[in-house]
Amino acid sequence: MPYYELRPKVNENLRLNVSGTSVAANGQNVTLYSATGSNDQIWFVQNVGATGQTILSAINQAYGLSANTSGTWNCCLYTTGGNPSTTTFEFEYVDGGCWRVKLLNQDRYLTCDGSTSGSNVSWKAKTGGDEQVWRFYPTFVNGPQNYAYMKAPWGTGKTIHIIRTAASNIKLVNLERKSLSGGKVYGMNGGFFDPAPSVNILNIAKCDGAYVGPNPAPYNGSNNCWCGNGVIYRRADGQMFFVEGQDALTESVLAPVKNLTGQGTWAQGGAGMYLGKTDWITPAEYGFKYKMSDARYGRTGLVVDNGQGFAYLIVNTDAEMSYIQFRQAIMTFFNLTDGATASTRYLGLFLDSGGSTQLRCLNPQNGSVNIGGGGALCEAITLRDT
Repeated sequence: MPYYELRPKVNENLRLNVSGTSVAANGQNVTLYSATGSNDQIWFVQNVGATGQTILSAINQAYGLSANTSGTWNCCLYTTGGNPSTTTFEFEYVDGGCWRVKLLNQDRYLTCDGSTSGSNVSWKAKTGGDEQVWRFYPTFVNGPQNYAYMKAPWGTGKTIHIIRTAASNIKLVNLERKSLSGGKVYGMNGGFFDPAPSVNILNIAKCDGAYVGPNPAPYNGSNNCWCGNGVIYRRADGQMFFVEGQDALTESVLAPVKNLTGQGTWAQGGAGMYLGKTDWITPAEYGFKYKMSDARYGRTGLVVDNGQGFAYLIVNTDAEMSYIQFRQAIMTFFNLTDGATASTRYLGLFLDSGGSTQLRCLNPQNGSVNIGGGGALCEAITLRDT
């Protein structure tokens, strides 16, 4: 479902907030406030980027963002379906996940009047400054939603397609050379596999304490072989970790992966993205068959967010893209920059690409989503609850 926190670029520790505690009414003031995780700070937008959208309060979707036109142009709530010129909006894309919000057919933009908790919000003429830039950050409302589908433009003519779900909703399966497009599951392609007619999985893959099979060792996901150098794994307590530079479960450092047990645990092998680390290409290419500069149609990646408990299934198929470019698109989406060390919050893997790249789900607005060529797959990352 398309629920978001609106985080102002001038201070992303704040949230667009309905003043008061769970109060939705005509004229209710809208401010900036420190993050609370409450529905006061969660907004429903059916299709970010489309013209004529409303931005509705998760407190009560009968009310949405509006403007008080009596001189102040203050930002407030008003009943859904009111005057379109003050209750519907256009969006101007800035960068990954960030937009300007403009009143329909008017030169008035959603604007921070300050950068501290309690600051007011109003509608002002375009300034070009960060006070009018908002990050639409996918979030939960009234408990975890099953998943959300979204897409983000990057560069010229490139789009990354994304399924965001709770990491606990991930299930690794062996499709045994079937495509996602003709199946009964949602998700995307996972690790590498042997050529036909084999259904052998080459990357480490475990789910609910069991190896993803049914093929015999060592081709049951217990090895990464030439197609990966690391593993992201989720423990029963919900914490997720990345282990780098390992080839097989016989490696001592992979003991936590080898010993994973319990419903909701999983481990996925691939090539590490090292999000946030400047010197990332050499470790990413360790034990990996491909160069990060290799360009081709079709890229697949898995990113998990330890801070929010999300997993992001990410693909691109519309243009030739190198691993370097694909990683940069992902960095842009998560508002990350490279530095001395990799992020411990955002962990990423490159997975099988090219003709294997597929993503399947439903879009609440437009119906079925089928990205990719629909070729035969073995391992796939699917959603438990679809």
